[in-house]
Amino acid sequence: MLERLSIQHFRNLHLLELESLGAITLITGMNGSGKTSVLEAIHLLAVGRSFRSRHIRHFVEQGERYCQIVAHANEHVLGVRKQQDGETQLRLDGQTQASHAAFAQLLPVQLIDPESFSLIDGGSEGRRQLMDWLLFHVEPLFFRQWQHYQRALKQRNTALKQAASDTELSSWEWQLAELGEALHDWRLKLMPQWKEEFHQVLAELLPECPITMHYHPGFDVTQPLIETLVADRVRDRDYGYTRHGAHRADIRFKWGSESAESRLSRGQKKMLLMALKLSQTRLLHGSGKRSVVLLDDIGAELDAHALLRLMESLLQLRSQLFITTLDDNFLKECSLWSQHASTRVALSQGRLVMPV
Repeated sequence: MLERLSIQHFRNLHLLELESLGAITLITGMNGSGKTSVLEAIHLLAVGRSFRSRHIRHFVEQGERYCQIVAHANEHVLGVRKQQDGETQLRLDGQTQASHAAFAQLLPVQLIDPESFSLIDGGSEGRRQLMDWLLFHVEPLFFRQWQHYQRALKQRNTALKQAASDTELSSWEWQLAELGEALHDWRLKLMPQWKEEFHQVLAELLPECPITMHYHPGFDVTQPLIETLVADRVRDRDYGYTRHGAHRADIRFKWGSESAESRLSRGQKKMLLMALKLSQTRLLHGSGKRSVVLLDDIGAELDAHALLRLMESLLQLRSQLFITTLDDNFLKECSLWSQHASTRVALSQGRLVMPV
């Protein structure tokens, strides 16, 4: 868990220092006060990227050369500094790090924000990343295989665009097939556990919606992947990319025989998303890890009854929660909330108004 957090030159947060962070941190303030920026800074520290912008100039404070986030967590000190010129410096317990992998392992972060709706309605990439995020944290060997697969995929796609010979393609296809089937095996092993947790959480959050979750591997598993890749060569050359494989895997949701997203309201879609993320957090806890859950604008598009159900599920997670809201009155009325130690942070124009 995060115990202390220092954010410097990040958007409108010139210098924000939070200490003695507990299991729940509630961040309040008007629009533009810097609430979401606190969550964004934690996400940047743990994952290495912002969830609001890909461009450094958008989140480094205007007129400054860099932004910096430092956290004390789980007896470790993690720090990231991003320069306007694109340079990134990572330090873990005083030692320079070459990548964010160690940070991500130490600080599993789950983000739930208004833009997360795209996970339900959008393309397969976000849903596939959910699977792989969970596997990254519970299966130590998965990430290395995933990296090798991405490298082989990039090489085959490059060869396709360059009209390489069948012999050149073949060497990458054998690697891609072997690694792709290994990734599929990892995902297939994960799904029964995840489905069980998901349906339990869904019954708590959306008891009126008989939704089921289904895994699609991204290729025909009734035949070896190498045969699919060889058979696809001609059309893949036309398209310039690999159309089938583990990189096309997806999770889909059904309401009976129909697509679930076509029947759900925006509020219900938010609860479905919550069920996905919270079921992952429960699985992670079962493997001995606790996660940090970032919830931005928690009350948006949820009625009071749905919000109460959500709070009950959140408080059972035993994870660390960072929650932003325009109005915290609904939490004051929730007796479950008052039973848990919490930190309250009030912001105005990027400055700390009232820490408790």
